[in-house]
Amino acid sequence: MFRSTLFLGLLLGATSANAITLGQVDTFEDGFTAGWTEGGPSPNQPEVFADGGPNGAGDAWLQNVATGEMRAGGAQIMFNFSQWAGDYNAAGVTMITASMANFGPTELAMRIAMEGGTGTQISSANAVILPADGQWYDVSFSLAEDQLAVVQGSDTPSEVLSSVFTLRILAAAAGPAWIADFIESDLGVDNIRATAAVVPVPAAAWLMLSGLGLLVGRSRLGRRS
Repeated sequence: MFRSTLFLGLLLGATSANAITLGQVDTFEDGFTAGWTEGGPSPNQPEVFADGGPNGAGDAWLQNVATGEMRAGGAQIMFNFSQWAGDYNAAGVTMITASMANFGPTELAMRIAMEGGTGTQISSANAVILPADGQWYDVSFSLAEDQLAVVQGSDTPSEVLSSVFTLRILAAAAGPAWIADFIESDLGVDNIRATAAVVPVPAAAWLMLSGLGLLVGRSRLGRRS
Protein backbone atom coordinates (compact mmCIF):
# COMPACT_ATOMS: atom_id res chain seq x y z
CA MET A 1 0.00 0.00 0.00
CA PHE A 2 2.81 2.37 0.90
CA ARG A 3 4.69 1.64 -2.34
CA SER A 4 1.59 2.25 -4.48
CA THR A 5 0.83 5.52 -2.71
CA LEU A 6 4.45 6.63 -3.06
CA PHE A 7 4.50 5.83 -6.80
CA LEU A 8 1.24 7.73 -7.33
CA GLY A 9 2.67 10.69 -5.45
CA LEU A 10 5.82 10.69 -7.56
CA LEU A 11 3.75 10.39 -10.74
CA LEU A 12 1.48 13.29 -9.87
CA GLY A 13 4.47 15.36 -8.76
CA ALA A 14 6.29 14.77 -12.03
CA THR A 15 3.24 15.66 -14.08
CA SER A 16 2.54 18.92 -12.24
CA ALA A 17 6.10 20.12 -11.70
CA ASN A 18 7.15 19.64 -15.32
CA ALA A 19 4.01 20.75 -17.08
CA ILE A 20 4.10 20.80 -20.87
CA THR A 21 3.78 24.29 -22.35
CA LEU A 22 2.75 25.41 -25.80
CA GLY A 23 5.76 26.52 -27.82
CA GLN A 24 8.44 24.81 -25.74
CA VAL A 25 11.35 23.51 -27.79
CA ASP A 26 14.43 21.38 -27.20
CA THR A 27 17.31 22.81 -29.28
CA PHE A 28 20.25 21.21 -27.38
CA GLU A 29 22.25 24.42 -27.86
CA ASP A 30 23.36 24.30 -24.22
CA GLY A 31 25.13 20.98 -24.81
CA PHE A 32 22.75 18.96 -22.63
CA THR A 33 20.31 16.23 -23.69
CA ALA A 34 17.26 17.99 -22.14
CA GLY A 35 16.28 14.85 -20.26
CA TRP A 36 16.18 12.53 -23.29
CA THR A 37 17.46 9.07 -22.41
CA GLU A 38 17.41 5.42 -23.41
CA GLY A 39 17.25 4.34 -19.77
CA GLY A 40 19.96 3.33 -17.32
CA PRO A 41 20.89 -0.10 -18.76
CA SER A 42 21.70 1.25 -22.23
CA PRO A 43 25.43 1.60 -23.01
CA ASN A 44 24.78 4.09 -25.82
CA GLN A 45 22.86 7.03 -24.41
CA PRO A 46 21.75 10.01 -26.54
CA GLU A 47 24.62 12.43 -27.16
CA VAL A 48 24.73 16.10 -28.15
CA PHE A 49 26.93 17.28 -31.05
CA ALA A 50 27.76 20.97 -31.35
CA ASP A 51 27.80 21.12 -35.17
CA GLY A 52 25.96 19.68 -38.13
CA GLY A 53 22.34 20.22 -37.17
CA PRO A 54 19.68 21.31 -39.68
CA ASN A 55 21.10 24.85 -39.66
CA GLY A 56 24.63 23.64 -40.38
CA ALA A 57 27.80 24.80 -38.63
CA GLY A 58 27.29 25.77 -35.01
CA ASP A 59 23.85 24.16 -34.79
CA ALA A 60 23.72 21.57 -32.02
CA TRP A 61 21.68 18.38 -32.34
CA LEU A 62 20.98 15.14 -30.50
CA GLN A 63 22.20 11.76 -31.75
CA ASN A 64 20.56 8.49 -30.73
CA VAL A 65 22.31 5.29 -31.82
CA ALA A 66 20.86 1.76 -31.71
CA THR A 67 22.93 -1.37 -32.22
CA GLY A 68 20.09 -3.57 -33.47
CA GLU A 69 20.99 -6.26 -30.94
CA MET A 70 18.28 -7.79 -28.75
CA ARG A 71 19.50 -6.14 -25.59
CA ALA A 72 19.70 -2.72 -23.93
CA GLY A 73 20.73 -0.10 -26.47
CA GLY A 74 19.61 -2.21 -29.42
CA ALA A 75 16.26 -0.53 -30.12
CA GLN A 76 15.84 2.87 -31.79
CA ILE A 77 14.06 4.66 -28.97
CA MET A 78 14.52 7.50 -26.50
CA PHE A 79 12.16 8.91 -23.93
CA ASN A 80 11.57 11.85 -21.65
CA PHE A 81 9.90 12.05 -18.22
CA SER A 82 10.50 15.73 -17.48
CA GLN A 83 9.39 18.73 -19.56
CA TRP A 84 7.34 16.53 -21.91
CA ALA A 85 5.03 15.32 -19.14
CA GLY A 86 1.79 17.05 -18.22
CA ASP A 87 -1.63 18.02 -19.55
CA TYR A 88 -1.38 18.52 -23.31
CA ASN A 89 -5.08 19.31 -23.62
CA ALA A 90 -4.93 22.16 -21.11
CA ALA A 91 -1.73 23.49 -22.70
CA GLY A 92 -3.30 23.52 -26.17
CA VAL A 93 -0.57 21.28 -27.61
CA THR A 94 -2.00 19.36 -30.58
CA MET A 95 1.16 18.56 -32.52
CA ILE A 96 4.82 17.75 -31.92
CA THR A 97 7.27 18.79 -34.62
CA ALA A 98 11.00 18.16 -34.98
CA SER A 99 13.91 18.03 -37.37
CA MET A 100 15.17 14.50 -37.98
CA ALA A 101 17.97 12.90 -39.99
CA ASN A 102 18.68 9.24 -40.60
CA PHE A 103 22.44 8.61 -40.68
CA GLY A 104 22.06 4.83 -40.59
CA PRO A 105 21.87 2.15 -43.31
CA THR A 106 18.09 1.53 -43.28
CA GLU A 107 15.00 3.75 -43.53
CA LEU A 108 13.20 4.37 -40.25
CA ALA A 109 9.47 4.48 -39.53
CA MET A 110 9.34 7.16 -36.83
CA ARG A 111 6.50 7.54 -34.36
CA ILE A 112 5.84 9.05 -30.97
CA ALA A 113 4.31 7.17 -28.06
CA MET A 114 2.93 8.35 -24.73
CA GLU A 115 1.92 6.79 -21.44
CA GLY A 116 -0.77 8.36 -19.29
CA GLY A 117 -1.22 8.49 -15.55
CA THR A 118 -3.25 5.26 -15.44
CA GLY A 119 -0.76 3.32 -17.57
CA THR A 120 -2.55 3.47 -20.92
CA GLN A 121 -0.08 3.66 -23.80
CA ILE A 122 -0.77 5.34 -27.14
CA SER A 123 1.27 5.72 -30.32
CA SER A 124 1.18 7.46 -33.70
CA ALA A 125 -1.25 5.67 -35.98
CA ASN A 126 0.86 6.62 -39.00
CA ALA A 127 4.65 6.60 -39.18
CA VAL A 128 6.90 9.27 -40.65
CA ILE A 129 9.24 7.47 -43.05
CA LEU A 130 12.78 8.76 -42.72
CA PRO A 131 15.02 7.74 -45.65
CA ALA A 132 18.58 6.61 -44.97
CA ASP A 133 20.19 9.56 -46.75
CA GLY A 134 21.70 11.62 -43.93
CA GLN A 135 19.55 14.66 -44.78
CA TRP A 136 17.55 16.72 -42.30
CA TYR A 137 13.76 16.70 -42.63
CA ASP A 138 11.05 18.65 -40.83
CA VAL A 139 8.60 16.12 -39.42
CA SER A 140 5.35 16.42 -37.49
CA PHE A 141 3.31 14.11 -35.29
CA SER A 142 -0.35 15.00 -34.93
CA LEU A 143 -2.03 14.50 -31.55
CA ALA A 144 -5.52 14.45 -33.05
CA GLU A 145 -7.68 11.62 -31.73
CA ASP A 146 -7.82 9.85 -35.10
CA GLN A 147 -4.03 10.05 -35.50
CA LEU A 148 -3.28 8.14 -32.29
CA ALA A 149 -3.85 4.48 -31.48
CA VAL A 150 -4.18 2.80 -28.09
CA VAL A 151 -1.44 0.18 -27.74
CA GLN A 152 -2.36 -0.94 -24.24
CA GLY A 153 -4.91 0.16 -21.65
CA SER A 154 -8.48 1.38 -21.52
CA ASP A 155 -8.21 5.18 -21.67
CA THR A 156 -8.85 7.12 -24.85
CA PRO A 157 -6.02 9.07 -26.49
CA SER A 158 -7.60 12.30 -25.23
CA GLU A 159 -7.59 11.00 -21.66
CA VAL A 160 -3.93 10.02 -21.97
CA LEU A 161 -3.08 13.49 -23.31
CA SER A 162 -4.58 15.04 -20.19
CA SER A 163 -2.02 13.32 -17.96
CA VAL A 164 1.08 12.32 -19.93
CA PHE A 165 3.81 10.73 -17.83
CA THR A 166 6.24 9.69 -20.58
CA LEU A 167 6.91 10.76 -24.17
CA ARG A 168 8.80 8.38 -26.46
CA ILE A 169 10.36 8.92 -29.88
CA LEU A 170 10.81 5.56 -31.53
CA ALA A 171 11.11 3.63 -34.78
CA ALA A 172 8.33 1.08 -35.32
CA ALA A 173 7.67 -0.16 -38.85
CA ALA A 174 4.89 -2.69 -38.24
CA GLY A 175 2.39 -0.28 -36.69
CA PRO A 176 1.61 1.77 -33.56
CA ALA A 177 3.91 0.55 -30.81
CA TRP A 178 5.27 1.13 -27.34
CA ILE A 179 8.29 -1.09 -27.96
CA ALA A 180 10.68 0.09 -30.67
CA ASP A 181 12.28 -1.87 -33.48
CA PHE A 182 15.63 -3.47 -32.73
CA ILE A 183 17.39 -2.05 -35.75
CA GLU A 184 20.93 -0.84 -36.35
CA SER A 185 20.43 2.89 -36.75
CA ASP A 186 21.82 6.36 -36.19
CA LEU A 187 19.15 9.01 -35.66
CA GLY A 188 19.65 12.77 -35.48
CA VAL A 189 17.01 14.91 -33.77
CA ASP A 190 16.74 18.65 -33.22
CA ASN A 191 14.18 21.37 -32.45
CA ILE A 192 11.60 19.13 -30.78
CA ARG A 193 8.69 21.52 -30.40
CA ALA A 194 5.26 21.50 -28.75
CA THR A 195 2.91 23.33 -31.05
CA ALA A 196 -0.67 23.57 -32.26
CA ALA A 197 -1.84 22.23 -35.59
CA VAL A 198 -3.04 24.82 -38.08
CA VAL A 199 -6.66 24.12 -38.94
CA PRO A 200 -7.21 24.79 -42.67
CA VAL A 201 -10.07 27.10 -43.61
CA PRO A 202 -12.43 25.43 -46.12
CA ALA A 203 -12.52 26.94 -49.61
CA ALA A 204 -16.17 27.92 -49.16
CA ALA A 205 -15.26 29.92 -46.07
CA TRP A 206 -12.50 31.74 -47.96
CA LEU A 207 -14.98 32.63 -50.69
CA MET A 208 -17.44 33.93 -48.10
CA LEU A 209 -14.74 36.00 -46.39
CA SER A 210 -13.57 37.35 -49.75
CA GLY A 211 -17.15 38.30 -50.58
CA LEU A 212 -17.54 40.12 -47.30
CA GLY A 213 -14.31 41.97 -47.99
CA LEU A 214 -15.59 43.09 -51.39
CA LEU A 215 -18.88 44.24 -49.87
CA VAL A 216 -17.07 46.25 -47.19
CA GLY A 217 -14.83 47.81 -49.82
CA ARG A 218 -17.77 48.78 -52.04
CA SER A 219 -19.62 50.19 -49.05
CA ARG A 220 -16.69 52.43 -48.18
CA LEU A 221 -16.37 53.60 -51.77
CA GLY A 222 -20.07 54.37 -51.85
CA ARG A 223 -19.84 56.52 -48.74
CA ARG A 224 -16.87 58.45 -50.17
CA SER A 225 -18.68 59.16 -53.44
